[in-house]
Amino acid sequence: MDPIAVTTYDWMHTLLQAGVLNQEVESLLTEAGAFGISRQAIQASFKDPSWQFPQCSKAKARQLHRIFDEKRQSDQQPDKVKCSCAEALGVYGLLRFFLESAIADEPGLHSHMTSFRALCCVLDTSES
Repeated sequence: MDPIAVTTYDWMHTLLQAGVLNQEVESLLTEAGAFGISRQAIQASFKDPSWQFPQCSKAKARQLHRIFDEKRQSDQQPDKVKCSCAEALGVYGLLRFFLESAIADEPGLHSHMTSFRALCCVLDTSES
């Protein structure tokens, strides 16, 4: 990863739009495939109708699963996670819950989850 190419001047773009979160998720998903965790599994979980969202954001929140849709995958970079800052911020909590539930302390993914959890600490601090 070229730090200059992905660094901008505000935390949201640096972390959320083609930034650190995207890189972490791409790296984690690349390795997690061997453990049965795929984009399709994440998308299916996010499409589950039992998720309840606040009324003010319900319509947009119900579309967050599209971040992991095949249509957003690039032929040249199939592991790339493409989304806007708003989408990344909206999906962050769901994704964190999914990864903690699905992967937790899988020994083969320990270093990736440690890195992801460190990013979560940064995001949690940045949002406030």
